[in-house]
Amino acid sequence: MKNSVVVIANKTTGLVFNSTGISAKDGKEYGWYTVQSTFVDRSGAMDKVTVLSALRSTSAEAFNTSPLVAGEILDGKILIKESVTKNPFKANQEPKRAGKDGGVLLFNGLPIYRETEFTTDLSAQNVLVAYTSTAPVAVKAEAILNS
Repeated sequence: MKNSVVVIANKTTGLVFNSTGISAKDGKEYGWYTVQSTFVDRSGAMDKVTVLSALRSTSAEAFNTSPLVAGEILDGKILIKESVTKNPFKANQEPKRAGKDGGVLLFNGLPIYRETEFTTDLSAQNVLVAYTSTAPVAVKAEAILNS
């Protein structure tokens, strides 16, 4: 993987800093920005362009002290972290699937969840979970009704 990422603006707002609001705990504003890495994966039989992105949490104070602009290059990389524990802060987090429409990948009967994280530690390694089985793809009610 590359040892740098690019800062990406929000496609809807065009902003780099995306506020999540003022904290009731400390009265400070918090938010996030997105970084992205594009590289060619040559590990398989055919080269594949891979794009990874990660959200980075920050305070408005920290962001405004050292503001970032879209297209800015930062030293670091995006890590892939897989586990069988759903992130409690991501209510909509979906488990990893076998392809776009495939079944949920399981490790010892538990679904595998995947997250990405930006780090400046270039020696940090991905944490991957090898699946042991795949849950069958559930048939959707609409498909049954329309058949």
